[in-house]
Amino acid sequence: MLVVDDHPLTRAGVTALLNQQPGVHVCRQVGSVAEALAAVRRSPPDLVLTDLEMGPRSGMELVRRLHAERPRLPVIVFSMHYDSIYAERALRAGASGYVMKSEGPARLLEAVRHALADAEAPVSPRRPAVPCARRRRSPSSATS
Repeated sequence: MLVVDDHPLTRAGVTALLNQQPGVHVCRQVGSVAEALAAVRRSPPDLVLTDLEMGPRSGMELVRRLHAERPRLPVIVFSMHYDSIYAERALRAGASGYVMKSEGPARLLEAVRHALADAEAPVSPRRPAVPCARRRRSPSSATS
């Protein structure tokens, strides 16, 4: 998973939260749209979690570009914006989900689990391998 937010403290907190979850692993965290695009092109994650407001280039631009380049890559937007128009725009741009930062950790984790489960659905054999951050094996699956 890739976490994208221009606030280092937010990135670190979200990464720590997600890495505590069984079967979830953040492989990289970046602070800009340009860094996110480069990271995805270099080593595609299984999910991108992005903020909307990130300086001169917005998370909405990132959602659009990722959807155009990798339409099956799940992207969840997490934002401080309460207005439903932001969620509608993000979903129309290709986001898999939208979570307000005020909703708390449980809602974010629910959205991540849902997006990862949807990404596991059978797809065309032409879908590229995802080398970055395949979900960590849980202790029970590591022994099988």
